[in-house]
Amino acid sequence: MTTRNGLPVVPRPELSYERDGRYHRDGKWFTGWALSTHPKAKEEQGLRSGFRWGPARVYIPSGTLIAEVHFRMDLKYGREREWSDDGR
Repeated sequence: MTTRNGLPVVPRPELSYERDGRYHRDGKWFTGWALSTHPKAKEEQGLRSGFRWGPARVYIPSGTLIAEVHFRMDLKYGREREWSDDGR
């Protein structure tokens, strides 16, 4: 399994969003990074104890960061930033 800073990195489809309002993997609350790949973008999301927690980032295929928002206990927290496709 791939890790980042000692935390597991998994494809988002491996997680399930359950009735308790948290993301689960193998029946347990997930802590780590979830990755989603779309034709025009790649997303990464930090999770802690099943909640979105920490940064969520969106990159275009060139690797340029175009959006970033931070979460704490599944709620937006702090700044939300967006850039154009050329990174400005």
